[in-house]
Amino acid sequence: MNRNRYQSDNSLTTRPSKIGGLMSRDVTLNSVYDERVTMRAWEALLEGKSEPVQSLLPVRSTINESWHRCATGGIDAHRNEAPIETDRDVVDALARTSLELLTAAALPFEAIGELLNGTGAMLMLADAEGVLINVIGDKKTIYDGMDIHLGIGGKWTEDVVGTNGIGTALWTGEPVFVHAAEHFCAGIKSWTCAGAPIRDPFDGKVIGVVDLSGHPDIFRPHNIALVTAAAREIERALADSQNDERMRLLEAFITSVGNYRSKDGVMIVDRHGRAIYSNNVPIGEKKRFGDTIREGSGRCRLPELSNSGFLDSVATALPREMQSWHLCPLELNGEVRGAAFVFPQLDDVGKRSIGGRATSPRLKDEAALIVGESEALRKSIDVACKIAESEDITSLLIEGETGVGKELFARLIHSTSDKLAKGPFVALNCGAITKELFGSELFGHIGGAFTGASREGKAGVFEHADGGVLSLDEIGEMPLDMQPFLLRVLGRSDELRILDSQSCANRIQS
Repeated sequence: MNRNRYQSDNSLTTRPSKIGGLMSRDVTLNSVYDERVTMRAWEALLEGKSEPVQSLLPVRSTINESWHRCATGGIDAHRNEAPIETDRDVVDALARTSLELLTAAALPFEAIGELLNGTGAMLMLADAEGVLINVIGDKKTIYDGMDIHLGIGGKWTEDVVGTNGIGTALWTGEPVFVHAAEHFCAGIKSWTCAGAPIRDPFDGKVIGVVDLSGHPDIFRPHNIALVTAAAREIERALADSQNDERMRLLEAFITSVGNYRSKDGVMIVDRHGRAIYSNNVPIGEKKRFGDTIREGSGRCRLPELSNSGFLDSVATALPREMQSWHLCPLELNGEVRGAAFVFPQLDDVGKRSIGGRATSPRLKDEAALIVGESEALRKSIDVACKIAESEDITSLLIEGETGVGKELFARLIHSTSDKLAKGPFVALNCGAITKELFGSELFGHIGGAFTGASREGKAGVFEHADGGVLSLDEIGEMPLDMQPFLLRVLGRSDELRILDSQSCANRIQS
């Protein structure tokens, strides 16, 4: 225990050592670590002394920022250990909760663990809450680690035990190493660690950390590369597992739900409340479902009890207007692993219902302008409705013969989008503009840009359509030499008036 209590001593005879920094936020790739200088900086911070300018900091920016978070957060800088959960039932429950992560980490941990005996290093897996759920490696180091509760059940977030490889990696979302005196709490300064976050392949959120720890003599600059590679391997295993489960849930849905029609709305969620498949479900409703069932926590695990228990927990979490959906549990190997939501689609053109709630009158009015009863036309209207509800699509190509109503679909998308309807709708027929005036019509020009140009200058259609929708009809008639400029606007969302040097950002859907 005494080995892990760091006492500041100005007579220390430690030598400066080189540490290779791999963090993009650090000033240089290689910075000099001097233990005495680092300790003086730590003591000055605790004493509340003014800090030097960033370029003169004696510690890396990652460590400096973490120290200040700890100091302002009231972390006890003289703490000697992390809190640990000793109740075996609670620890087992944590393991069950993190079963997917543990399973994905099993193979890389087994491969690396065999190589760590006698090296003085230990490899650890922490969940999204910074709690250790697996520890392997050198037996003596694992034994020493229990002095500071560096074992299964120990909680290593920054807000509990200060700057460390696990907690700081969770906070920053980036690989990080913390060496000896760089730790915030005194009792941990005789350890070195490197941690890399593990991200959920489904949504990119951090769900855990791989950490390599030991006493300072095991530090190597490439430790951080090792844990980063291990984290990526675990992410690949998670992705494979999720894809496999998605396919199995889809097969279970096909087997379990016999009355499903292709035009009905369907959404399938896994045991974490993640929508892994949807069809004919507006994006806004899909997002609202996810936000509701996860309750803002980012991770929601639905209880895998009985069918009735699962259904009750899901039904309770649904918004009121969604509670009329047909809900069916999906089983894999005899266990409830997900659920399918099915709601019927109304047959009227331009009308859609979600949980018994009709869509906005504006959607019905715009859809009514498109006259027709064919199945193909109904599907096209439905696609346009989905696009109108999307927040991600910025450019759209509508194909069709002259006179079939391409502009009506563009107007439908504009009028039914909550974001775009607040902006203008601007239509331009590319086939009706001469080659010489095309640039001016699209991008505008400054005063006196060319012979015949207005003295005050002129805004182009991109500026006029800012915040709304720009419909470019007969775009195939656009001159070839104009297309690179159009691609720049679509790709970078900024434009220049002719002969202007000041770019203008635009927010349009075209």
